[in-house]
Amino acid sequence: MKSYKFIKMNGCGNDFAIFDMRNTEDRIPRNKIQLIANRYKGIGCDQIIELTLSDDKTTHMSIFN
Repeated sequence: MKSYKFIKMNGCGNDFAIFDMRNTEDRIPRNKIQLIANRYKGIGCDQIIELTLSDDKTTHMSIFN
């Protein structure tokens, strides 16, 4: 699996991983989302947030719960 830089944060009892993908054309493969979030096989988190650039160059945020 390809590696991606991320920031892991928490708040109100939830933890989440933020992947800033704005400087690349890569996207997190959708079939890997559950594996990344898994607490035993991945980094473990409640949500994954993926930041990308939209067509008009504004930031788009996708949340995977």
